[in-house]
Amino acid sequence: MRILLVLVAVIGASCAGGGSPGVLTDKVRIFDDPAKPEAQWGYDPKEIRVASGTSVTFTNSGMVFHTVTSDGATRTFDVAVNPAESATVTFDRAGTFAYHCGVHPEMTGVVHVCNGECR
Repeated sequence: MRILLVLVAVIGASCAGGGSPGVLTDKVRIFDDPAKPEAQWGYDPKEIRVASGTSVTFTNSGMVFHTVTSDGATRTFDVAVNPAESATVTFDRAGTFAYHCGVHPEMTGVVHVCNGECR
């Protein structure tokens, strides 16, 4: 019973204020380290939030080629990002957009697009 009450309190606190999950930014760094397992490669931050109409810049600071590929069935976006290069994706409508690297599918991220200004 005590564990359930703590869980309810934590969930309630995380939803209070109506804030969206993720970091409020329009920049995501893609990182890798060939000396480490691919499971330790990824996107930083892994989860962001932006206002509708925002262009998000994905910069590959790693040493190998990556993509930013929509998880959606229609592949809303799929951009290639070579090492030391950047690519942008514009998010014109509100929603949650999960993505992954097409070459390294264990690399995943999420963009939450707010309808209007994000809080």
